[in-house]
Amino acid sequence: MSSRLFNPHLVPKPPRDDSPLMRRLFESGRTVDIEVGCGVGYHPIQYALSHPERYLVAIERTSEKFSKFARRLEAHPAINNILPVHADAVNWVSHHVLEASISRYFILYPNPYPKAKHSNLRFGRMLFMAHVFDSLVPGGTLTLATNERHYFDEAKKHLVQDFGFAVVQSGAIDPKDFVPRSHFEKKYLKSGQTCFNLVLKKP
Repeated sequence: MSSRLFNPHLVPKPPRDDSPLMRRLFESGRTVDIEVGCGVGYHPIQYALSHPERYLVAIERTSEKFSKFARRLEAHPAINNILPVHADAVNWVSHHVLEASISRYFILYPNPYPKAKHSNLRFGRMLFMAHVFDSLVPGGTLTLATNERHYFDEAKKHLVQDFGFAVVQSGAIDPKDFVPRSHFEKKYLKSGQTCFNLVLKKP
């Protein structure tokens, strides 16, 4: 699918203009990753601690979850490689992320929007994913995880066929010796649910 079908200028601008900050970050030469819908911050903090050489932009839309994330981050004053962003990720990324500038995206357990009338809100079917693809560096990856098989299958199909991603890893998570990346993942695996992990790359 051509990126021409997605026009970021038609997407509402986020309330805060972080473009100067992002320009400085990109110009610094640091490796930049983005998490879409980071919740209360479990994954961003663990990721930042284990990857001090990388910089993670962690975006959360809901006020309650973002507040918990901010408080959690305050408890780790040594972390200096996270940018917490309270915004709609589609709006924010559309207006602040440049082409071929991001190394990794993470979308962990998004709302599956199971109703047919909401299918355009599922990430695998959103034209926004054309912008995600374009914003990745060559070889950059998108990791998507879900506990919904239909969501996993649909996302894989459309992200490969419609947007040009290539599959790196695809399948159910083996809970043995696997360290959960989020509270949702921890809860799902503990209850015996099957969780699916999809890693795609920009060729």
